[in-house]
Amino acid sequence: FYTKIAVSLIAGLIAGVIGISGIVGIAFFILTFFLSTALFLTLKRDTILNLGFYKIYREGIGSSFIAFLLTWSIATSLTLGQPTIYLATSSIGPHPICYSNGTPVPPSFRPLNSTFNAVYVVKLSENKTWKIMLGVYSEYEDKVILELPKCSVVYLKSNNTIGLSTTISLEELTQNRTRWGIKFAKEDSIIFAVYEGTRVRLEEGRTLTIELRGNASTYLVYMTLYPDHLQIETEFLKVEGNSLNLTGTPFSDTICFICLRDNQIYAFESHIYTYRTIGFEDEYLVLEKTP
Repeated sequence: FYTKIAVSLIAGLIAGVIGISGIVGIAFFILTFFLSTALFLTLKRDTILNLGFYKIYREGIGSSFIAFLLTWSIATSLTLGQPTIYLATSSIGPHPICYSNGTPVPPSFRPLNSTFNAVYVVKLSENKTWKIMLGVYSEYEDKVILELPKCSVVYLKSNNTIGLSTTISLEELTQNRTRWGIKFAKEDSIIFAVYEGTRVRLEEGRTLTIELRGNASTYLVYMTLYPDHLQIETEFLKVEGNSLNLTGTPFSDTICFICLRDNQIYAFESHIYTYRTIGFEDEYLVLEKTP
């Protein structure tokens, strides 16, 4: 009995240190439990024959499992360490994400999922349902480039305009992909684009200019096919009133809002989060409570 407990404690420690998790960890416990029992059968065969096989397998299985879980959880916690907490103000509007001491993270650092360093609080309703967007920010001078997961933003201060671009790897086209309302498909090594009922063939090295319609405007878009990827770019768009709302445009699947504030530019995705705490693996963003 005590030997099985000791084996289970060691097995749990090993599982936690090497990072075994989930169903694999349970399978590892079962394996070690039966292997240890098989070893007893070999070393103490005569004694075990008198006790009976059923009793020797049944003996200590519950306690062994608890011992395994205990050391497994402790070792896992010590190995993974503590999560990193970032903060943001809960007031309406765009804000940089801050360290736990309240200092904003620099524009070059993107802590959340290696992607985001800014937050936009859209709304806090009476029933405490949050509406939050995540994005990126940077200080700007004459020209600045912001990178979202599926969209690049170029801002030119001289004429206060924004250019958008997005890239699709040709390896992704084993299945149809839709970006900016355009459906892309690969058929016998030929790339086709389908938009607003029109189907066109893309040729490598050539730029195709098309028009996409939004809720209020029509936009020029340029598509260029390269050997390993497809590049799609917009004409430069005028920023009116220090912000550009892209919600009703074909581009809203990659970016929905851009704004300028305090010599900083922000760009946000359209996904809405509805909780004060947003987690990405071992990194968490917590919005400060309102007074």
